[in-house]
Amino acid sequence: MTETPARTFLMIGRPGTGKTTFLAALWSCLSDESNGGLTIEALPKDRQYLGQCAKAWLSGKTQGHTPARTFQQVEFSLKDSLTGGLADIVLPDMSGEVFDGHWKERYWEPDYDKLARNASGVMVFVHPQNWQDVRNLTDLAKGKHLIDDSQDLARTEEAPSPDRQENASPGQEPEIPFDHLKCSSQVVMVDLLQFLIDEPCHHKELKVSVIISAWDVVKNDNPEKCLKANMPLFHQFLVANSKRLDYRLFGVSAQGGDYDDAAKRNSLLEMNKPIEMCQVIDGAGEKTFLTSPLRWLMGLESS
Repeated sequence: MTETPARTFLMIGRPGTGKTTFLAALWSCLSDESNGGLTIEALPKDRQYLGQCAKAWLSGKTQGHTPARTFQQVEFSLKDSLTGGLADIVLPDMSGEVFDGHWKERYWEPDYDKLARNASGVMVFVHPQNWQDVRNLTDLAKGKHLIDDSQDLARTEEAPSPDRQENASPGQEPEIPFDHLKCSSQVVMVDLLQFLIDEPCHHKELKVSVIISAWDVVKNDNPEKCLKANMPLFHQFLVANSKRLDYRLFGVSAQGGDYDDAAKRNSLLEMNKPIEMCQVIDGAGEKTFLTSPLRWLMGLESS
């Protein structure tokens, strides 16, 4: 183990964005020096959680959902074979519901507060499913005439729900109660990063790896352009705050394909090395290693 303090890298993402799958693949691939030069120098004291995740990944099974309101703190020592440098790493794996709770309640637990204040980098996970809740003004303008034309029909054919009836006033359109879970994911992600660079953490500078999960289903060859097109508010926030959030984008398919597709699953499991299942490209669309998002946070890759 090294004598320097352990470096904490947060893993942030809403439910189902691939945090645990990435961690399982990363742990399995760290035994292979061909994966970007990072290898395990010293095994963590508690390997049960990592072992369970890796076993599921190697068996072609979808990762179980991390229990809500809990997190697993993973600690291990890594060696960079290219420089010989050592680093102790802390990666807390938390359920997406925890981050939804941070956004909704504007509060987090003391244990996480300590991790957030000590963090020197963060991996932010987004998933193509998050793009379904993104609507821009052009979309709204195109649909406005459809809404106007159908309002009278909707009033006569659709009975208002109890919630809408309760909030309605005579002569006014009924209000729909606010549901934080239905808020756009890019709004949530911007807020979660603002917690780190503003209140309560006030980090002056953070390394950020933005990981677009399930890259195998994305119809794009450039993560930077992909994020800009599908999560424009989030992308604009990163660019506008690039002096404090030193970010790099990655497209990652940590499991290589859809496990519900039996033929695809079998072809993945037949590969000579588990590492070959993973697909990873950098922000410019060039192929890279699964360890690259971590190497970026560790300062082992140049801008």
